[in-house]
Amino acid sequence: MERIAQRFASWRPDVPWWRDCTRDAFEHYALGIGNANPLFQDEEYAANTRWGGLVAHPLFLDSFGRRAGQGGGGFPGVHATHASLFWTFYKPVTLGLRIQMKSCMWEHYLAPSRFAGRMLDVVRRHAWVDEDDGTMIANNWGLVKRWERDAARGRRDTASPHRDWRRHVYTDEELQDLWEAYDAIEVRGAEPRYYEDVAVGDKVGPYITMPYVGREIISYYMGTGAPFMMSNTNMYNYFKRHPGANVPDPDTQTPDVPERTHYDQQFARFAGFPDMFDVLQPRSGYGTTMVTNWMGDDAFLRELSMLGRRPVAYGDVCWIHGEITEKFQRGDENLVKIVMVYDSQKWRASWGHALVSLPSRERGPVVLPEPGIDPETEPYDKENPTPEYAKEILYQPEPDLPDAAFIKDEVGVR
Repeated sequence: MERIAQRFASWRPDVPWWRDCTRDAFEHYALGIGNANPLFQDEEYAANTRWGGLVAHPLFLDSFGRRAGQGGGGFPGVHATHASLFWTFYKPVTLGLRIQMKSCMWEHYLAPSRFAGRMLDVVRRHAWVDEDDGTMIANNWGLVKRWERDAARGRRDTASPHRDWRRHVYTDEELQDLWEAYDAIEVRGAEPRYYEDVAVGDKVGPYITMPYVGREIISYYMGTGAPFMMSNTNMYNYFKRHPGANVPDPDTQTPDVPERTHYDQQFARFAGFPDMFDVLQPRSGYGTTMVTNWMGDDAFLRELSMLGRRPVAYGDVCWIHGEITEKFQRGDENLVKIVMVYDSQKWRASWGHALVSLPSRERGPVVLPEPGIDPETEPYDKENPTPEYAKEILYQPEPDLPDAAFIKDEVGVR
């Protein structure tokens, strides 16, 4: 922990999957996350919107940082997973934009855990900067949880909250219900959603994911890259520089990487989980898709948060829905806050919020906010590194929204 603390507030550039904002990059991200909105991938369609051309899905920015060790450095036997995030957006990502992403660790502390006995919570910061004019595109607070694999594996079948987990077996009727739900998903598109036409209590969504299998995360990695997605000479050279990144198969000693908890059941169980499980970034991207489907082409996403409470594992579906809880004007912006929940057939997996700037019949089109301050220029407060507003969102309590899942398992904590 002392070694990690020496690197607090030490900003460094990240390694991008894409170096240029191109049509292919936008489209591949949208395909990887399963987004069908033409605003993000159809040039002819996007040319007729208020943006005058293609814009990227808001979380396309994730593809500009794929450096390994984002959890606080490599420690053999200590796993890491993203636990919560809080985005603020200042302008859309358009074709030709040149982006630099940079990040740093900010704070850490030990926390008790039913899953592994104890965990190390690592707070991170990320910033995306327009290389041409130096203005902020977006920034992000993130929380990563780290735990000892041996401790989690020892509790997996006794004390873990996932000890009774089992794979869902679908009936033909359940699958038919899912197909009908997918057909019912709507994209608002070119029809503006005006501030005057929405009210507190309005429902948003739902958006429903496909049952989770390894293909889902591999598709996502095709659009964003991933820290350990390399092979042959590149993989060998990486292992040579970072021997702790090599986590061999426990039975065969075949060299491999810790990232495979998301597509390899055997290794997921070795790490203390009941099965392969999803990643927070694409899960938050699905929630973002629900919001951008709802808000239409003329709106702008200002904030997004998500707390990952429990895994979405093999065969699980995620039902995402939300509700408008606040509506207010701030300067030139007409804002609505949407509280969202993510439910699987077993339990509530996540929750969070979105803040959306809508066009107004009375005040006109959306006005983009002033560019944010580069967080690298902020002083580091050793006594209270993470401000209270960020902590409140990273550890936000579960909202009181009804369960969205229409397929239920008896196993799990709902």
